[in-house]
Amino acid sequence: MEGRWTGRSVKTEAVVLRSIKYGEADVILTLFGRNTGKIGAIAKGVKKPKSRMRGTVQLFSFGDYMLYRGKSLYTVTQCETKEPFSILREDLVKLTYASYIAEILMGLLQEEEVNPPVFNLMLVVMYMLSREYGTLAVRLFDLKMLKLAGYEPGLLSCVLCQGPLGQGVKFSNMDGGVVCVRCAARTAQGQKVSKGTLAIMNHLITENNLSKLDRLKISHNAHMEMENILHSYWQYILERRLKSISFLKDIRILHENQ
Repeated sequence: MEGRWTGRSVKTEAVVLRSIKYGEADVILTLFGRNTGKIGAIAKGVKKPKSRMRGTVQLFSFGDYMLYRGKSLYTVTQCETKEPFSILREDLVKLTYASYIAEILMGLLQEEEVNPPVFNLMLVVMYMLSREYGTLAVRLFDLKMLKLAGYEPGLLSCVLCQGPLGQGVKFSNMDGGVVCVRCAARTAQGQKVSKGTLAIMNHLITENNLSKLDRLKISHNAHMEMENILHSYWQYILERRLKSISFLKDIRILHENQ
């Protein structure tokens, strides 16, 4: 659906990135709209039992929104759910993955920065998460989002000397990609990464036919290597720790102790 402005009103598709209760019946939302970008909006009276919008402003829900632009916040005047993404709130692991995606978008996007490619990527990955793609969907988001944001990591050759990689390479956050064993010896930071994991990461960046991902076989070790590298890289870029990463670690510890 194309966004349409009429005076101070706009109609747009949007996803709820954050939802905070305000007062007895209102909710403050952070919406990422296809044609509005990231905005703050208040949904008045939605906590009342008879509110028609009660189920349409939940975290991660995707819908059509009619918004009125105020001085500091938009006001939600109408909304209709297109996909509730209920499973992303009900399944603890999926909730954590979706929260991770939302946290990155919240940190990266400027207010009212319209970015249809990022919106489309977010929506595709949320649909994938709501099915059975799990960590693969998150890694796809990581790598394609890095490219869209201008932080695509160098994976095919050493980012410092442009030489071949060979064995013993490391991923350097500061240098924005992989460094060869010689260059790695001259830097104190960096995470070891296998050539197989680098090949998978490059494939996820360049592959646009998502149906082919069903046939992609990734070992547990490769998944963990990618996760550790990308979690560290995002936190370096955003210059802060991501709460969702700590929460994911806590969930895994909980499952291991059961």
